[in-house]
Amino acid sequence: MTQDLFKNYNYLGFHNPSYIDNMGSIEISNDFSNLIAIKRKNSEVQIDKTAVIEILTKDYAFGDRTIVQGINKTPWMAKPNDAKTEWKFSPNIKFKNIELNTLEISKKLFFLLKEEILNYVKGKKNIGILLSGGMDSRMVAGVLDTLIKNNEIKEVKVIAFTWGKKSSRDVVYAKRIADRLKWGWKHFEMTSEDLLANIKETAVRGCEYSPIHLHAMLRVREEKNIDCILAGSYGDSMGRGEYSSKRIIHLYDIRSGIDNNNGLFKKNIIKKHFVEINKDVNAYRKIYPQDKKHQQIEQDYQIHYWRRMLNPCMSVISEKTPLCQLFTSPKLVEFIWSLNPISRNDEVYKELLKLFKTDLMDIPWARTGLKYGEIEGVPDSFEKKHYSYSDMINRDIYDNIKGLVLSNNIERLNIFNMKTLSGIFKLMKTPLYYKDIALESKLIWIASLSMFIDLYKIDLNLIDDGESNLYDTINMFLPLNKNILKKVKQLLR
Repeated sequence: MTQDLFKNYNYLGFHNPSYIDNMGSIEISNDFSNLIAIKRKNSEVQIDKTAVIEILTKDYAFGDRTIVQGINKTPWMAKPNDAKTEWKFSPNIKFKNIELNTLEISKKLFFLLKEEILNYVKGKKNIGILLSGGMDSRMVAGVLDTLIKNNEIKEVKVIAFTWGKKSSRDVVYAKRIADRLKWGWKHFEMTSEDLLANIKETAVRGCEYSPIHLHAMLRVREEKNIDCILAGSYGDSMGRGEYSSKRIIHLYDIRSGIDNNNGLFKKNIIKKHFVEINKDVNAYRKIYPQDKKHQQIEQDYQIHYWRRMLNPCMSVISEKTPLCQLFTSPKLVEFIWSLNPISRNDEVYKELLKLFKTDLMDIPWARTGLKYGEIEGVPDSFEKKHYSYSDMINRDIYDNIKGLVLSNNIERLNIFNMKTLSGIFKLMKTPLYYKDIALESKLIWIASLSMFIDLYKIDLNLIDDGESNLYDTINMFLPLNKNILKKVKQLLR
């Protein structure tokens, strides 16, 4: 059973389960409640405050940390030994600086993606694909279609799944792609009921991410008669050398942005836990050292950002149907990380598009509303944002969220500035409020945390982190000040 679970442990897209050290034996489970039950037999079940800080400031926990002290995610690129007493780490993939032209890179990438898909879909007849209007899922679609048309994959049915607003580019373009490839297509339009369900399910799974990142994954998970689902979320980083719209050589240290700029925490809370945050990052740098700073930073983003935020969300689907992330095989990663970073750019995708059996180049890119690679012209009139979570939070589930966030559970953790949290909810009901999904995503995560505390009967007799003071009173105005600036900029456009 453990051997099957860790079959692809050295893939970037591996869905790490959680584990606990139970009297020297590694206990592994995909069910968070099982591990909490084991933990409770031996000690109190307490919230890991360092994880709370990491998730609320970065959207993900670092290293192997979870929201509960003593429960961890299985390590990156590691599997347990046969005795389940220690971890065996995969050999380090060292970055290199090989110079190849764009055509050579795209051809090699095309070959590796075909190999990856063939490995995933072997023996399967009903294939799903997460399809958006972006380029990463389009790469997966184009390679899969080429394999089918070349008879390298035979007698399969493909259905594409897309979520978002009907009038958004993501939905419109995904439908065009699916129609052109003559695949089935199913659209999920997000509702406030979906968002409430995501808040609950985030709590059930240990509050690893903001509920907004689940999108329609719970509904996709319930689709019947699907043998596997393909996704291309890693395409940006491994295909084009981009992380959150930043090129790899311009990435900030993974710890940047860990601050109290929103005034959500009490004074000195972040400073108090920064030693532990540094340990989370430095521990993996010792296991997997790289030669250059930008190489180490990119690896950090894969270890912490992609592994700890994206993979746990996608694993929700995998609970019922295997979800396979393209661009993540060891051979592909080794090839991409062997290249000069400058050569990992948008041009690779342009050449890759030319290798597909079906032309997909004329369908615009959701990011720009223009054909991929074009920087001039008039974008189409479809909406760029494919969701309206701010409206749902402010209009439909405001009272639900407020009740959970301003609860005794959250106050008793004694790390939050409750004056700030209360002030945000008051601000949200005024005409001055600028809908800020970045801030709102933090609020609904705190709501999920409150639900988690009730669900698992978490012990809250934690170490006193200090009383509220004048600093916290001043900080309660930070969200208001930032909000006014954003509102003014909006009005001046």
